[in-house]
Amino acid sequence: MSRRAKVSSTMDHRSGDLIYLPQGCVLYNQSHLGYFRTSRPEMGMVVEEQSRDGDSYRIFCMGAVYVAHADQIKRLTEREKTRC
Repeated sequence: MSRRAKVSSTMDHRSGDLIYLPQGCVLYNQSHLGYFRTSRPEMGMVVEEQSRDGDSYRIFCMGAVYVAHADQIKRLTEREKTRC
């Protein structure tokens, strides 16, 4: 019996959210090409929202910070609902 993480497809990511990046995800960086594709599925964390409309995020993954479009990343964990 294998355990599988729940992956949320909503695009509402917050700083500190654990994320899943599928194989072939495009990540933007400061390299000479400016981007690369992941060669295998990866896990990472949202650092901050890159754009005001929520369509790209700065993420920490594979030991560096990159920019990824919101439709390329999936939240790995469910958020706890806060009680007031």
